[in-house]
Amino acid sequence: MVEVGAVSPTGVRRSSARMAGPVPVTSDVRHNSPASRAPNDVSVGLVRLSTPGAWLAWVVSSALLGLVMTESWVASTLHMGVVLVSVLAVGIFARGPAAIVTVTAYAGVSDVLWRATNAKGPYEASKYAVIVGAIFLAVRFAKESRYRTLGLVLAALLAPGAAITIMRMGAAGREHAAANLAGLLALAAIVAAWGSLRLTLAEVRGLYLVVLGPIVALTASATLGTLRASDLEWTNEGNLDASAGFGPNQVSSLMALGALLSVLVAFQRGVSWRLRVIAITAAVWLVSQMVLTFSRGGVFGLVLALAAAGLVALLTSGQRLRTVVAAGVLLAIGIQIMSWAGAFTDGASDQRFTSTDTTNRWDIAVADVELFFAKPIFGSGAGMATFDRGSQQVAAHTEYTRLLAEHGLFGIGVLAVLAAICVRIVRSGKGWYRMASVGLLVLALGQMTHSATRIGSIAIAFGLAALREEQS
Repeated sequence: MVEVGAVSPTGVRRSSARMAGPVPVTSDVRHNSPASRAPNDVSVGLVRLSTPGAWLAWVVSSALLGLVMTESWVASTLHMGVVLVSVLAVGIFARGPAAIVTVTAYAGVSDVLWRATNAKGPYEASKYAVIVGAIFLAVRFAKESRYRTLGLVLAALLAPGAAITIMRMGAAGREHAAANLAGLLALAAIVAAWGSLRLTLAEVRGLYLVVLGPIVALTASATLGTLRASDLEWTNEGNLDASAGFGPNQVSSLMALGALLSVLVAFQRGVSWRLRVIAITAAVWLVSQMVLTFSRGGVFGLVLALAAAGLVALLTSGQRLRTVVAAGVLLAIGIQIMSWAGAFTDGASDQRFTSTDTTNRWDIAVADVELFFAKPIFGSGAGMATFDRGSQQVAAHTEYTRLLAEHGLFGIGVLAVLAAICVRIVRSGKGWYRMASVGLLVLALGQMTHSATRIGSIAIAFGLAALREEQS
């Protein structure tokens, strides 16, 4: 295993650029005793979570948790408090990086669940937790990272936009800046921290299952809402009843991430048939409920992500036949789900998913570009395009045009840094890890076209994509 720098027999670190490299989550980088090189408790826990029994138990318990949180905002608020306190406590006291990664990942995908179940707490708490967890990891364990400079540059490029907002609105501007910048700051922080880590395939399966927890809970809440609705009305727009009473766009984006992670695990090498069945069953449930939200962003994003991952697999030696078979299985399942949804919604789902109506997003994006040409250097300021677009005074949905409108040339710089991060992630991966990285990046980048960076799962997807392989 590669550690961050060489360590003398006395435990004193010697600076060595040659020895610097990714940190395995199964090692404690601070000491050189035989005990410290053994897996820490949490990394062992991740391996145990990779088993079929653990997957089944976690999915079922998470679904039950979602039902409880749906019925009680107190339970939802308590869940939020426990998760946020855990991020702080683990960040301070953890003996290895695995614990910090685990709680950060869980917190990062919990925001939509908290919002949908009326938890009382900061709206952007999930993104703040990702930033805090990433900082703890970077300071305590991951002191060397191939993405550190890119992350710092990305954060610096956002500063002028935040300053303009505060100058225009005073103290109230901090809220607008935070709402629009927390997602990108979380992305920069997590890539810089997680990009130094190596995980085995078993640890990845365990971590993916951790991420699935809040997504399954949200899906259970949405399924309950669908079953409870006495008069479901299917129209050519998102369905709140099938989306846990919250924004269908954000809900479907979380379900898409959960389905992608399940499929990636199902086609990981060396996985038992029982785990494959559990993972595919979970994916089928997630996709079925996602279709019923009538939000096209999640469905189309998942299709593109799977296609991109499949293309990488086709170009990988020894994976072509397996990829073709997997594609056939997934295609057959997808056709069955859409056929079922068409029957369940009396044909409304077919009309919804073949519609080319952009629900005003195109007009907002065009207004963003026009605003960029009006203020090309510094832009309007983070969150200020909402007030400066004229007739389109609504929150941005497309992160790419929002960056142009609100950050000007600095926004173009942010886009360039994001592109550099993506290229570096893809080039550093091999085999299954590269396939997973490409799928996760395509899904996250696609979600940024219709959800901006409103949800913490986009940062988590980038973080998962940045993980590298540690040999078992």
